Amino acid sequence: MKDPSTWKTLDETACTTYTTKKGRLCHVEIQAWHNMLMTGKKDIPMHKHPFTLMYITVRNDNGRAVYKRPMWLIIYGERRHEITLIEAWEAYRQLFDIEHFFRFGKNRLLMDSYQTPVVEHEENWWEIAGLSYALLWAAATIARKNLRPWERYLPVAKDKEADLPSPSMVQRDMERIIPQFGTPAAPPKPRGKSPGRQKGQSPGKRKRHPVIKKGGSSQQKAVRAP
Repeated sequence: MKDPSTWKTLDETACTTYTTKKGRLCHVEIQAWHNMLMTGKKDIPMHKHPFTLMYITVRNDNGRAVYKRPMWLIIYGERRHEITLIEAWEAYRQLFDIEHFFRFGKNRLLMDSYQTPVVEHEENWWEIAGLSYALLWAAATIARKNLRPWERYLPVAKDKEADLPSPSMVQRDMERIIPQFGTPAAPPKPRGKSPGRQKGQSPGKRKRHPVIKKGGSSQQKAVRAP
């Protein structure tokens, strides 16, 4: 792949542009080869799984490469021909934001801290964490930057939209923002003591699931017939 003399004739090319947060215009050139194959193994027949190979270079207005190395991507799947080269490139660019979301969700929104044997409950918790992140994004325009002592020397962006506080800063200021929303709910009323479980009532035993263990060698997995 590093030697262009070994490449076959291109099947498709595409070009696009994008503007960075600092206002720099970048030109993207995408070269692609369809129905490519890679070497597989005995238990991984890669000759049955063709893919589209993409070679991407990004240059500035002066024609210089923005990144030190070009990017190689592949589009894999039976419906890969339905995805254009530019769509694949733009989707991969979003990976940076997605990875930061999961990192922030686990560290600050307790996304992976809820433990339950019920899959539906865990999925509901993930949705709550996602809604919490969306709320931080919506409140970014009214949040104040409560900088820590070691954050006072952060650079200030010239564009006000680019100078929005980070999700961590917005979360730090939510104690001031939430009381401004108000609530349409009525004040809570005392309801007395709960009757609890009635005499003779039984919820039944929880469904047991088999324990999943890592497999050993092929010799350990073999079982002789009686």
